[in-house]
Amino acid sequence: MLKSRRMVIFAAALAAPVIAYLGYLNAIDFWAADACLDRGGSYHYDLGECSFTENYRGDVPSLWPL
Repeated sequence: MLKSRRMVIFAAALAAPVIAYLGYLNAIDFWAADACLDRGGSYHYDLGECSFTENYRGDVPSLWPL
């Protein structure tokens, strides 16, 4: 019983940072676009760049994967 409990705790300790890192990777684009728009720019989703001189004319993808 004690050994299986330790294995569960060990697996959770390994899985939590991996899940957090994968969530961070999925949210990077959302945060970049949000920060650009907050500053008054236009986020170019296909290039991943913020522009203050030209507007983005393409389709806006879903930035929040959930």
